[in-house]
Amino acid sequence: QNFQALKYASLSLRSDLAVMLPIVRRHGRAVAFVAPELRADGAFMLEAIRQDLGALKYVSSSLCEDHGFMFSAVKLDGFALSYASNELRANRALVSAAVRTSGQALQHASEDLKADTEVVLEALRCDWEAFRYA
Repeated sequence: QNFQALKYASLSLRSDLAVMLPIVRRHGRAVAFVAPELRADGAFMLEAIRQDLGALKYVSSSLCEDHGFMFSAVKLDGFALSYASNELRANRALVSAAVRTSGQALQHASEDLKADTEVVLEALRCDWEAFRYA
């Protein structure tokens, strides 16, 4: 199945949650072709991210600033922290959750949290190579 054919679909079709949700559940990167309002829908985007972390590339900027959305995303994969706003990259709870799933997510934390002993130890428990980012 070639989800890239969606680029030829009408905007109304690409805006239809009932049509697009089953598609992104199978092909996360199909979000590249969905309507902007679906890219701003946190639940919809989390479904896409569950299938393919690369879907984060298409998430709306408002979701990158949303603590709840980003917390859910980093629990799926710590590297989602790389898409978080600078403010959220400085949020201790969010960064801790990220490094628990991927120690190397420490590279995307704020400089202050890269120097935080507890956060660094959490990252090292997950992946000893995280020390490169401390």
